[in-house]
Amino acid sequence: MINLAFAAVFWAGLTACVVRYGRADRRLNRSLRRWAARLRWKPTNPVLIRAGKLQIRASEVGIAAVAALTSAAIWVVAAGVWHLDQRWGVGHVLMWQAVAVVTLFVAVVDSVTQLIPNGLLLILGAFVGVAVLVQCAQVWLVLNAADERPWAGVGTVLGEKGLGFLVAAVVFLAVRMISRGGLGAGDIKLYALLGAAAGLTGVIALIVISLLLSAFVGIVLMVLRKRKAKDALPMAPFTFVAVLAAVGLGF
Repeated sequence: MINLAFAAVFWAGLTACVVRYGRADRRLNRSLRRWAARLRWKPTNPVLIRAGKLQIRASEVGIAAVAALTSAAIWVVAAGVWHLDQRWGVGHVLMWQAVAVVTLFVAVVDSVTQLIPNGLLLILGAFVGVAVLVQCAQVWLVLNAADERPWAGVGTVLGEKGLGFLVAAVVFLAVRMISRGGLGAGDIKLYALLGAAAGLTGVIALIVISLLLSAFVGIVLMVLRKRKAKDALPMAPFTFVAVLAAVGLGF
């Protein structure tokens, strides 16, 4: 029960930050409108709830609903299917919750504008940082109670995260250099953060899955003559699918 309450608070804070970002950067609202044209979301969308200075717009309700559904799905799979005690506990689930929610909105914006906003990456970094701190606290408490070396366990967690960050950054920097700018700087920053969140094993899974998906879709589109070989595909949508696959596989 405490874990669910913590997850709800975490979701509320994450959603509030994304909504606040949407107010400051209209690209998110425009991108959501493109994907949900029937809802007619606009950069200046109507106010649904007004209570003094508090105003809640239609797009913000949509953002909260999507974030809630994504968070619930991650919690059901990661905590319900794979169980909290098989990994690093609730902190591990919170980490994937933050990654899935923010990567979803990054994918929405990237699919329309082919840009990855720094504001969303900052939100991702902040909430991944909170989740990692929770992981470290849990590891420390468990090992300390077992009269083992708690700081060694914390060091293992941080080392895994640091190695994931380094490997992801180096791999995507190399790809950017080889492709001569074919990969955006936003993709490098996104995967570096994903490496810091999921660690070495997790980020390798994300890289492999997303690259295979993008290659497959690219080939299909070329066969259907929907794109040319030199046309770039936005990477973030494939990254979001890779995140869902990684959670489903128990990373």
